[in-house]
Amino acid sequence: MAIQNLFYSVNFVHDKLYTAGFNEGEGNFQENNFGRGGFALDSVSAEAQDGSGTNNANFSTPADGSRPRMQMYLWNTTVPNRDGDVDSDIVFHEYGHGLTWSMIGSMSGCMSGAIGEGASDAVSILLNGDDVVGEYSYNNSNGIRRYRYTNYPLRYNNLTGTSVHSNGELFGAILWRARERYLAAGQSVDQLLSDFVGGMKYIPAAPRYEQMRDGMVQQAGGATGGPTSRGCMLYKTFAEYGVGQGASGRCTSAGRWTVTATTTVPTACR
Repeated sequence: MAIQNLFYSVNFVHDKLYTAGFNEGEGNFQENNFGRGGFALDSVSAEAQDGSGTNNANFSTPADGSRPRMQMYLWNTTVPNRDGDVDSDIVFHEYGHGLTWSMIGSMSGCMSGAIGEGASDAVSILLNGDDVVGEYSYNNSNGIRRYRYTNYPLRYNNLTGTSVHSNGELFGAILWRARERYLAAGQSVDQLLSDFVGGMKYIPAAPRYEQMRDGMVQQAGGATGGPTSRGCMLYKTFAEYGVGQGASGRCTSAGRWTVTATTTVPTACR
């Protein structure tokens, strides 16, 4: 059952992200690219119940045309043990690393590594419609992160640089709040997913939070369409969490964060 579930989940997330823009030309993972660009023969090698670790999972992303590897582990924090292969949160999260490494690149280090973790959480919460991650494997209804993503309490200036998973939570929270805004405005989660994935075409390697904002806003039509436009909804959501106009963040040589947070939005979005 573990292998079957992992096979299904990997193919499901492939298809959803393909529709959102992670296709052959963007370096996705397929045996056959059907003449649509990119390099083939790089479907995911997904390993169920990999015995090389516990309570975790990983995804390695080589260059387009080489096969990525997903290693899924058992979780022994509970009795009986739980299997990450049947936890779609974890499968989708790991596949999300392949998405960002392929479409953006250099998703490691203090800030971009954190964004990579948050973007992977975003894949999970958007596809599952659930504001927590890993609750099954972690055997905790609040999931594996410090807070649920609904009403997430921290902001850009609260980040410390001490943990990529903790500092990546902010991006997951922003995408969950964007989901709430989109749905309230009559937009679909699939549209948000397309703005999220499509925005990566405009985001430089090793990005900062404000560059993630700008790429997504550009994909959504820019911050010029009025307060209820998708671009403005995204800009206002980032600004709500301190990644507004004029915000900036960087990592020092010691791996610590220096952040200027603002809640300002462009005039056209007010």
